[in-house]
Amino acid sequence: PLHLAAWAGHVSIVGLLCDAGADVSALAVDGVMPLHFAAQNGHEAVCKELIKRGARVNARDSKRQATALHLAAAKGHRDLIAYLLNKNADPAARNAKGRTAADLTENAAIRELL
Repeated sequence: PLHLAAWAGHVSIVGLLCDAGADVSALAVDGVMPLHFAAQNGHEAVCKELIKRGARVNARDSKRQATALHLAAAKGHRDLIAYLLNKNADPAARNAKGRTAADLTENAAIRELL
């Protein structure tokens, strides 16, 4: 349920599930954490809630070794990228293919931010 709420951007449900003991670091079947789903879909409020509750900003998914920053950059979520960087996301982190978040965006403004 936490993964679905994060994916859909339901910050209030994410909060309720965390209050009930949901694990913010739990892996879905495909090796992705709730923070990854939220970042990929640009749900900044959900990312903030998950990080506030202990989600590790530089955690990697188990398949692609992508961080939330990689996923946000690939989808062009500039404001979320700025937030993640403010929370010490590592712009030099490389995924399984050796690519950084900057390598995954075509947006020059985002590349400059990274």
